Amino acid sequence: AEKIVRMDGCFFPPGAFTGFAKRCKRKEVGLPAKGFVYCAFHASYKIGPEVFRSWMRILKAVPGSVLWLKFKPAEEAIKNLRAEALRQGVSSKRIILADDLPGRSKHLSRMTVADLYLDCPKYNGHASAMDALHAKLPILTVKGNRFCNRVGESLLENLDLAELVTKDLAHYEAKAIELGLKPSLLLPLRRKISENAKQVLCPQNHARRFETALEKTLSL
Repeated sequence: AEKIVRMDGCFFPPGAFTGFAKRCKRKEVGLPAKGFVYCAFHASYKIGPEVFRSWMRILKAVPGSVLWLKFKPAEEAIKNLRAEALRQGVSSKRIILADDLPGRSKHLSRMTVADLYLDCPKYNGHASAMDALHAKLPILTVKGNRFCNRVGESLLENLDLAELVTKDLAHYEAKAIELGLKPSLLLPLRRKISENAKQVLCPQNHARRFETALEKTLSL
């Protein structure tokens, strides 16, 4: 006798939103002063061989770019990924591991210096994707077919950023390269985040949408 409750907006519930993160400087977080920064703050188990090879092709196509990762425990995983980067023809120095920082505000602040957040197609970023939006960091994802890989699509659709939802890994790779070679294309994307993110990130708005959905369902 169950009824499905269909909500408007993004399905992923946000945490508290107190405003966008303050921008810091690259040298404060161990990043090169120049070059495109691809951010992929995912748990290491989400980074499969297929997507990592794609990331390496992206780095090779965008001169001076780096891949910024964050996960723990990190020692063995980062060693393996850097070794694989070398096998793919990419300098291990272009794979940069972010340190743990005390306090969420510092973590969000450092994300503002990245250029593009690369989602993991098999298992999307959840909390880390929300963090990216707090930093006005555009997210690039692949259209998924399961709960765990449709988070990015749901967020982007509700930010009016459907152009960042790619149909497959090849399209994802091409889009990441295009944005890396033409970073000016990121400006309107960041503007849309500024204009629309509050609707997605505000927990009160999520609660109101859930209440409205319940009321509609119970009245049927």
